[in-house]
Amino acid sequence: TANAPIFGIDKYGNVNEWNKMAAEITKRTQAEVMGRNLVEEFIDVEYKTVVRNVLDNALQGIET
Repeated sequence: TANAPIFGIDKYGNVNEWNKMAAEITKRTQAEVMGRNLVEEFIDVEYKTVVRNVLDNALQGIET
């Protein structure tokens, strides 16, 4: 069991991994988030662009 929140997204930004710590911190269950777009549905408007850029770079193997 990880002591850190761990989440994963596919190339479209949809959640495909969500551990117990991520659920505990966000108060959203794994069932609630799986398959939904992380940035569009769960990130505050003021952070969407920055978070999207970081995740897009990570998915392309670009260090952030």
